[in-house]
Amino acid sequence: MNYRVLISGVLVCSLKASVGLAQTSDYLPSNRHCKPHTDTRWVSFAEIGDTVALIAALRDDADADEAVTYVTVSYGQDGQATEVHAAGARSRGAGKQLEAAFRAHLSPFNALPKHFRVMVARLNAEDHVDLFPLLFTCPPERGTNSRIDSILGEIGRLYNAGRLDPQGSSEESTLTGIWLDASGDVRAIWIERSSGDYFLDKKALDIAQVAHFSPPLIGSRAAPAILFMPVQFRISKQAGSPR
Repeated sequence: MNYRVLISGVLVCSLKASVGLAQTSDYLPSNRHCKPHTDTRWVSFAEIGDTVALIAALRDDADADEAVTYVTVSYGQDGQATEVHAAGARSRGAGKQLEAAFRAHLSPFNALPKHFRVMVARLNAEDHVDLFPLLFTCPPERGTNSRIDSILGEIGRLYNAGRLDPQGSSEESTLTGIWLDASGDVRAIWIERSSGDYFLDKKALDIAQVAHFSPPLIGSRAAPAILFMPVQFRISKQAGSPR
């Protein structure tokens, strides 16, 4: 049998900045996978609604065992909130309470692009709250480097030494959460979903720690981001090997 380690990413973009409009494509870096015609815009906490009340609701209803508690808000083109969804609350009832608090304290937007959504998230360990518009010009990007290659090699050696246990399955996956600052520095990493294997989880965290990230762009300005990166260990049988 042989193995493969696959790394991919599900990205959630964030932003904390003053109001403004995306710059033209002339200002966008040529080495990024950008969408210069996307109608992005900056937003501020003041535009969202009663900031003090929203942050207090996040703090009151957060689950201390969760890395992040957040509320996602979708808006119609009339600027009114159409959907409010909470995650990472301490209970189902607390989640409903958090959604109700946001509905009560949100303000409508003006001149919205289509499919406009925002997320307000709290990094629970630090009591750090940020605003995350989910429409951007360039998505976050992860590069590779020799340190990642070294960790991938360690995963292979662990498997060959019998220390990585696939638990009778042909594949397993660790999902890591990463809070990325606008500078590209990693503020926090955590296990969003465990593979059930200690060593694979640890190596997935190591990859997240040493990876180099380019933050998302709103126009040509960098923004923070939350992203989720699966690291999957897959075992496959070699041709002609016994079944």
